[in-house]
Amino acid sequence: QTQEDYRAMIGQMEMVLEGKEDQFRKELESDMQACAKRLDFEAAARRRDQLQALAKLKERQRIDLAEAVD
Repeated sequence: QTQEDYRAMIGQMEMVLEGKEDQFRKELESDMQACAKRLDFEAAARRRDQLQALAKLKERQRIDLAEAVD
């Protein structure tokens, strides 16, 4: 991976930590579709996997918050 790739990953992590998961999700979905249009299915699959990981993270946060409220 290049330095540019690492910077992009850091930017993505910052978005999640700042609570901008929805914006990040939309960007991933758009990028996944663009990759598929270019027939870059491996990159599209990586975006899909990132989307799934983001959904799991969000669900865990929801569960933790619900348990904290109880």
